[in-house]
Amino acid sequence: MTVTVDRYTKFVLTVIAIALTVIAARPLLESEPATAQSQVVQVDLVRIGGWSLTLAEPINVRIKE
Repeated sequence: MTVTVDRYTKFVLTVIAIALTVIAARPLLESEPATAQSQVVQVDLVRIGGWSLTLAEPINVRIKE
């Protein structure tokens, strides 16, 4: 009886290991390259850290490539 339980346990653990390997490898095989937007996107900030920006000066943002 112990031999049967041991074989069953090994079989189930092997199936789980194979399934986890497939799940882990899927993003590597099916991933698409990231693409950036080609247009300018307007961003309107209302608050930063709880502070209102209604009377604030413009914030200069620099994009690093």
